[in-house]
Amino acid sequence: MTKIKHNKQTKKLINHSDSLNNNKITLNLSYRPLNTFFEYKEFTNKFNTASKYIQFINVLNTLIYPTLSEITIKDLSGNNNSILCKHSHIVKDEERNYVIELIKRGYIAQQISYQSESLESFIAQNIDTTEIWQIGGKSGDGRIFGVFNDNVFKPLLFDPNHLVYKTSKGRERRFTDPKVCTFSPDVILNFEYPRRCLRCTRDFEEVELIMYKKDIGLNKEVYICEECYTKMIELNHIRQ
Repeated sequence: MTKIKHNKQTKKLINHSDSLNNNKITLNLSYRPLNTFFEYKEFTNKFNTASKYIQFINVLNTLIYPTLSEITIKDLSGNNNSILCKHSHIVKDEERNYVIELIKRGYIAQQISYQSESLESFIAQNIDTTEIWQIGGKSGDGRIFGVFNDNVFKPLLFDPNHLVYKTSKGRERRFTDPKVCTFSPDVILNFEYPRRCLRCTRDFEEVELIMYKKDIGLNKEVYICEECYTKMIELNHIRQ
């Protein structure tokens, strides 16, 4: 983990585990940069494969989020039998500074027109005087970092590759090297089929292309030349 110079904190952090102990945790998933994927030094929240991304999202929606909604902050910080308790805790010292830096990087990456004033305002309002929590399920499930406002948990950073806290076990994992993690959903969203015939592969400089249809899965334009289009109609591969 990249070492961030630790500045002694002068502000008292709000400890939400001292209050609202009987209120179950609720989730606030409104933070848009949470789903921004980026690299920064030895960190990335991208994935090595699309299936790993699907697996991580599945863990969030079927394990971590539902379990959080069934426990209190006191449960999370105590010896509750919840599967989340073993890997969930307040982030302190150098790791806290490191997580704040990563949250900033995600915020900047998400902005079309970045303004430093808006970032500093966000940090001051949401993080400066608030404890940051790590939430984690099983060892291989990755981690989430966020803050509590009373009993409402707001995730601010995904760490699917467990790169913030790099234990000796973590360093031995096969896919902790950020260089091998290049997949993120925006790879799919930004994908465009090349302007060449889907059947014979000739491009638009060789033959006139027409738009055949939109790919159902990605909702993208797919091209085909008139010759192949006619043949596919004859073979009844295209319904008129």
